[in-house]
Amino acid sequence: MFTGLVANACSVVSVDDSESVRRLNIALGELSAGLETGASVAINGVCLTVAMIDDGLASFDVVPATVSVTNLDSLHSGSLVNVERSLRIGDEIGGHLVSGHVCTTASVVDIELGDNRGIEFEVPIEWSRYMIAKGFIALNGVSLTLDWFDTASRRGRVNLIPETLQRTTLGGLEVGDHLNVEIDAQTLATVNTVERYLDARSGVAQSES
Repeated sequence: MFTGLVANACSVVSVDDSESVRRLNIALGELSAGLETGASVAINGVCLTVAMIDDGLASFDVVPATVSVTNLDSLHSGSLVNVERSLRIGDEIGGHLVSGHVCTTASVVDIELGDNRGIEFEVPIEWSRYMIAKGFIALNGVSLTLDWFDTASRRGRVNLIPETLQRTTLGGLEVGDHLNVEIDAQTLATVNTVERYLDARSGVAQSES
């Protein structure tokens, strides 16, 4: 589990592709202190397992299924990624609980420049029903509050403070970039439960008519 509070943006040293796996080699620097193979680390919000660690350089293997639903397919040598070590018992949760299980990607459609930057994005239609204004959302692993969302256009907006712009990769976003999206688990559960209940009620009503 993670909190959505990204520790730093780190550089991808190299990307090695094979038929079965994509290996990301990332320079974690001081974030590698005490890190061991088998540990979980969020890379752009995706929970990955450390396959190898050596003098600050960590390697992560990404299976095709994960590559296909995240923006990890666009990474190359020199790319910056958001990095968060896993939550430990007793740590302060300043964001919200994040699993690292990315649901989909969203495309950046507009950026309002300034110290407090606004990012407008568009999500696939099948995920729009989970977008709730003032609810939690994680974009590239960063815990944010959804400022507003318009169901018809499938577009929403988040606001970024200077600290977030400086510490994460979100300060370097451009229109057309893709963001990893993780919906808050409580939102997922609530929406799915309500939909199943309404479907069941509809089925009962049709059988009685």
